[in-house]
Amino acid sequence: MEMKRYLSLILVLVVLLSTANVYAEGLDININLNKVFENLENLISKVLEKFKDIKQTDWFVDTVTKLVELGGINGYTDGTFKPDNTITKAEFTKILVSVLGHKDISIGSDHWADEYIVKAEEINLIDQGEFNNLDEEINRNEMAKMVSKALDYLGERHVEDRMEYKHQILDFNSTDKAYQDYVLKAYTKGIIAGYPDGTFKGDKSLTRAEASAVIMRIVDEKERIVPEKTKEDKFFLGDYYDDVIMVAGKEIKKADVIKELKKYPIQNDLAQWEKDLEEDPTNYFLLYAVQIDKQLYGNVNQYMDTFFNRDYRNIDANEVKEKGLYSIQNWWDYKDVRFAPEDFVDEWVKDTKENKIIQKLYFVSDESLIYTVDWDGWRLRGRLYFKYFNHENPDNIKYEMNTTKDIQVGKWYSVDIDIYGSRIATNAPIPIDKLVGYPSIERYGEEYYISNLKEVK
Repeated sequence: MEMKRYLSLILVLVVLLSTANVYAEGLDININLNKVFENLENLISKVLEKFKDIKQTDWFVDTVTKLVELGGINGYTDGTFKPDNTITKAEFTKILVSVLGHKDISIGSDHWADEYIVKAEEINLIDQGEFNNLDEEINRNEMAKMVSKALDYLGERHVEDRMEYKHQILDFNSTDKAYQDYVLKAYTKGIIAGYPDGTFKGDKSLTRAEASAVIMRIVDEKERIVPEKTKEDKFFLGDYYDDVIMVAGKEIKKADVIKELKKYPIQNDLAQWEKDLEEDPTNYFLLYAVQIDKQLYGNVNQYMDTFFNRDYRNIDANEVKEKGLYSIQNWWDYKDVRFAPEDFVDEWVKDTKENKIIQKLYFVSDESLIYTVDWDGWRLRGRLYFKYFNHENPDNIKYEMNTTKDIQVGKWYSVDIDIYGSRIATNAPIPIDKLVGYPSIERYGEEYYISNLKEVK
């Protein structure tokens, strides 16, 4: 019994001591930072003496001074810091590991940074064997990963709703998926900011001065550049499945819009076709039509999102074709010219870039608003909300929105509309899961308005 009691006491002591060590490292950083802040002016003078290529007026002089004092930076043997040199994986790892409290690390035999890499793997800043060429430049995606892991190591929580910020990074969708969450973690904590053009440029490297600022933000929250979150962040482009959207600073409940849309008369043959299909389940014409009509809601939403939620700074013709050509399978009228589908996409993307178009659109509808006009055609009823944030050739808007109405840049508009399309049909008696085909959108625009176009204020 006594032996068990002693063993229990030993286990408690082990847990307490190991916990104390974890918190001691974080506390040590804070204590050191306070000392640095108190003596910053004196320390800057020492740094200016230490590094002959740093001046009092350099934007990074405070940051480098703090890192020198925290033991993260030594500089080169020739008395320089080389602030404009791009930073390598070895250098970034060494500075970060040192700032996190691991300073008594030996110089490696094969590469001077080998032991720092071992420590970085040990404390989970990088994966085992992740860095092979240590003298290779580290890019911003890789930094974002290490930053995220460093915050984990320090016990700092990440922003839970970080996905709601992704639209602020214009090249987020083209960012390597393996790094997307790390980028959002580093970005939303204000540690790695985007560029003035709204991109993150994850493949780009940083200078030693810039990287020093990144590392300093990990341990000093006052240095962070936390992005502002606006009320519209939650309701960004293409999010058709939220219950609420944000338009002109107003919250609009989709359920209320659907109720209003259902007040218009609808002849819905789809419900009758489903009943007929129950009686004749081998009727491939009915089977195909019902299946295609049920695809319609998602297909129209993808069409709207692909073509009308656009930003000239990151639009990609191949991506638009990949997503959009399922929706428009017939010839398309645009700017009084008839285009083949792929040619239309090229022209649309070209105009978006040349006219520097930034547009946002919501299409509010649901599957209950699908109805048929005849065997070959269907309509989906919905309400458009859209706004042009920028357009350098507003005369072209009438072609883009297929309307004669006066639409001004910078204003929200809404209109109730039927999107008209046709079925790409086949009479081959084969199972529905083998059929290839999507409902093709044929026309939209003023001739299918079922309400007046109006400004939303």
